[in-house]
Amino acid sequence: MKKEFDFFIDVRNEDCPVPMIKVDIVSRILDKGELLKVATNNESSYQNIKNLISNKASLTLVSQVRNNEDYLLYIKRI
Repeated sequence: MKKEFDFFIDVRNEDCPVPMIKVDIVSRILDKGELLKVATNNESSYQNIKNLISNKASLTLVSQVRNNEDYLLYIKRI
């Protein structure tokens, strides 16, 4: 069975800038091709994480899903 992701960060109910800092730290240890799943329920954190990813040439947003109050982001090291 194939893994859905390599790392998971749950930053639900955490205020900015904590979610963005956690994503930045974990993204630095990803190897090429590894996938990070992030869960947040804060619109502002969601937007800030997307902006962080768009400013890093080594990362790409593979998928984003809205699930009730939660935002799920799948980030890949390229």
